[in-house]
Amino acid sequence: INYIEQNFQNNITIEDVASSAELTAAIWEKFSKKYGQSPQEFLMNYRMVKAAELLKLTSLSIADIGSAIGYENQLHFFPCLQKYLRCFLPENGEISTNKKCFRHPRNDV
Repeated sequence: INYIEQNFQNNITIEDVASSAELTAAIWEKFSKKYGQSPQEFLMNYRMVKAAELLKLTSLSIADIGSAIGYENQLHFFPCLQKYLRCFLPENGEISTNKKCFRHPRNDV
């Protein structure tokens, strides 16, 4: 988790996360059970949380936000951000329970 939180803005992969912590398949499974999502989903969701924060707190463009959170491909970033925003920031202000929505990476906190 710390590696993701400290490096999400870089173009890191799940393989980078695994090698930084010398993770085994058993540990990946424990991670998934604890957080209810795979490490890859956790990374994507963490980035979306940070993107939403940057949208709210800065005047950065969508492209600049994508770059700031580690997305090199803006064509991939924008649809992910749209999906996240529709799920977590609906007009009524309530967090969606739609299972197809991204999950906040820190639901356990």
